[in-house]
Amino acid sequence: MQYKLSLHAQKVEEERKIPLEWIENALNYPDFIEADIKDVNIEHRFYKIVKYDNRILRVICKKNTEPKEIITAFLDRRMKGKNI
Repeated sequence: MQYKLSLHAQKVEEERKIPLEWIENALNYPDFIEADIKDVNIEHRFYKIVKYDNRILRVICKKNTEPKEIITAFLDRRMKGKNI
């Protein structure tokens, strides 16, 4: 899947040292997808990173763009320990 990172996503990816491979996996092979509660054009994609203590990466993207535009990505502390 083709994608582009917003300026914010580029910044947080670099600052938080989130490998692009993880972001790509969340886009291509999400464990689950959740609609945004405020914007129907945005979705949250979740990906469990087994090699990183089963932490959950949340990637927020615009769902109707080509290529997909990633708004932000972060390890979601609220999801830690949840079975997805």
